[in-house]
Amino acid sequence: ADFEAWAAFTDDEPWEDLDGNTIFSSNAGLKLDPLHPLAIDENGDAAMTQAVWTGANGQDCDNWSSESSSGGFGLAQTGTAASWWDFTTATCDALAAIYCLEIST
Repeated sequence: ADFEAWAAFTDDEPWEDLDGNTIFSSNAGLKLDPLHPLAIDENGDAAMTQAVWTGANGQDCDNWSSESSSGGFGLAQTGTAASWWDFTTATCDALAAIYCLEIST
């Protein structure tokens, strides 16, 4: 599997979770509701409604190098609401999961 940062990825392939479920059909779909619930964290564990770091809207903890600034949070969930990537912000010393999606080739 190939793993790329969403912001850096330019090919327009479907995005899948660690279980092989298609979450987004293309890059354009990344800002829409997921096609399948985002319910698995980076360890393959059930994420349910835990906070997930996304860096939404440029809130990326000073490029993930600072604990004293703000970072964008998504909310992993079993539904498909658009809050998966832009739910809220938090101080960068907060504990949160990350999403791990792969492109299907």
